[in-house]
Amino acid sequence: MSAAFDVYSWQEPGAYYCMTLDVDAIGNDKGNVVLLPDPELQHILPAELTMVLSSTMAYPKGDAQHLFCREASELRERLGRSGTIVFMAGCDRLTYRKVSTLVDDAVREMA
Repeated sequence: MSAAFDVYSWQEPGAYYCMTLDVDAIGNDKGNVVLLPDPELQHILPAELTMVLSSTMAYPKGDAQHLFCREASELRERLGRSGTIVFMAGCDRLTYRKVSTLVDDAVREMA
């Protein structure tokens, strides 16, 4: 888990609404109601997120990976008309140190 994460949601291609949720700030808030920031409209996804979706990762190795898209230019079409991405860039609260163990545990938990 990371201290903050970004949520990107869209209901038409190229119109991404982004909201950053700060887990620490929400946890420190003593109120009964969690106030969320207004989402911001973006017409492209950030480069870091685009790279994650169009590049090979450290695990699994070689041909075992199936890329979501080969090039960033394909991304808008591959994402489809609607969807949501939760992007945790700075994961600093991980139980496992090896990528393979982390992936195996995430797959087991989310399956």
